Amino acid sequence: MHSDDSTRNSPADETSFLELLELNPEPVCLLDRTGSVLFANAAAVGLFIGEDRKNRRWTDLCPGFSASSWNRLVARCGSST
Repeated sequence: MHSDDSTRNSPADETSFLELLELNPEPVCLLDRTGSVLFANAAAVGLFIGEDRKNRRWTDLCPGFSASSWNRLVARCGSST
């Protein structure tokens, strides 16, 4: 999703996108720039997140992935959200 209002998807598009991700048999997570889990499909929840995903961060879920590694990844991805 983009931060530019002219390219922002409608809520219906976003819902359809999330429904499609939920159907994916592979683990899928959407994270914000801080690494907090915004969405996790059933496969991801079953694999490593658990039912309580609220306020979970990627660096907590994958301890081998350090905060500095996360920050480098975010910097490489640029400023779009």
